[in-house]
Amino acid sequence: MEKLNLGSFKNSSEWYEVQRKIKDKQRDMKRFEEMANKKYTKSNSISEKNNLQRQYKEILNRYSKEIIELNRKAYIKWATRILSIWKKKQIALLKEKFYKLIPKEPYYIIGANKKKVYIRPEQAKQQADELVNAIVNAVYDKLKEGIDKYGRLPSGGNWGNYRALAGHKGEVQCNEWSSIIEKSCFNIILSYVKKDKNTFQMIWKNVSRIIYIRGEHNWMEFKRIGDNKIVIIDPWPSGGRKIYSKKTYKNREGSPLTTYPEYP
Repeated sequence: MEKLNLGSFKNSSEWYEVQRKIKDKQRDMKRFEEMANKKYTKSNSISEKNNLQRQYKEILNRYSKEIIELNRKAYIKWATRILSIWKKKQIALLKEKFYKLIPKEPYYIIGANKKKVYIRPEQAKQQADELVNAIVNAVYDKLKEGIDKYGRLPSGGNWGNYRALAGHKGEVQCNEWSSIIEKSCFNIILSYVKKDKNTFQMIWKNVSRIIYIRGEHNWMEFKRIGDNKIVIIDPWPSGGRKIYSKKTYKNREGSPLTTYPEYP
């Protein structure tokens, strides 16, 4: 599951379960309606009839709200389950990509003190695991926030940007995605820098708004220090449904906005 798909709610067990609950609510509502109609027909009191009409409207309004809430909770339960499956598969996918940056044999890198540092593959893989978990958890949390607060995922791409500019909540623009990834990974890399065992470099790439038609775009790249192979992290085009990207958006090269660590 490289890309998250939340389009099959109506085929889920959560959907069928909530439909049964809704049918129970509808039966209760129908029984009340029949009882209220009988009382209304038999009554000769205008005040009693008015009271029955008021009660009916109140209960109908309450039932409608309860049905909406049942649907909302069922959707969140289903989406959270699908998200959890997607999260595990994203972690496996990104680990595979990060591991490809690591040599199979022990190697040397230039450390923070600008001296050669001996790194074993298992050390680098441990750091890769921490980075991957941080990246996927950060994106997962943002997607879960959208589902819990707004009942949907971010739109993604330029359409998401337009919606954000129009004031729609729950959209995430590319610079925000890059900031989320950077914040999730910075302290991990910092901890390895302090131990002088850091293997990876994190680069925030940016295409500036020089020509209007090109617009502006931000994404993150990870590489092994001293090597040119990269892992591109760009959730923006898909609205977070897809984290890893085989190539940059529209094959743009971009320039480093920030690089951490800056050496060598």
